[in-house]
Amino acid sequence: MLSADKVAIAGLTGLSSWLVGELRDALKDQGHNLTGRLSNSVDADVTEDADGWEMDISHEKYGVYLDFGVRPDRIPYSPGSGAKYSKYINALKDWVLARGIKTNEKAALSMAFAIARVQKREGMPTKGSYKFSNNGRRTGWVQFPATSKEKDIHAQLYDFYRDYIDASIDDAMTELAAIYKTTMTWSQ
Repeated sequence: MLSADKVAIAGLTGLSSWLVGELRDALKDQGHNLTGRLSNSVDADVTEDADGWEMDISHEKYGVYLDFGVRPDRIPYSPGSGAKYSKYINALKDWVLARGIKTNEKAALSMAFAIARVQKREGMPTKGSYKFSNNGRRTGWVQFPATSKEKDIHAQLYDFYRDYIDASIDDAMTELAAIYKTTMTWSQ
């Protein structure tokens, strides 16, 4: 592997690790770190193909809902439907228990229905959920760092490209020196 390739992989891996840290911090600051499952799922992968390098940042699917929010008409709750079971209500009940808002199943189920009614009216996040935020935001955990840290991202990319170009020139000079080593003699 040429030194320029090593520089590229190291630079992009460093940038991706930094971005993952920024995203995890944003989740925590917005109060989305109850179990750590979403935060722990945030990962970055740097790959190379014929067109160059690619940085892919991934996370649990539900992180999209926390990033953009959910309109009231998209909340999967139908009051009075008579359904015997709802994944949505069950997940809310588990959240209430995990958060310690209620400590028994029956009270947690009742609270889950209350939350679902509010979300059906207000969407997600609800006005009341902002009390869990340290920065006044409950959405945009991906969007906000990407825009607010734009100068830092550009600075890191500038450093990366500068180092990559330097290493590429060094690689080219080394190759040229190896080719012409036997054909040229230097006199002093």
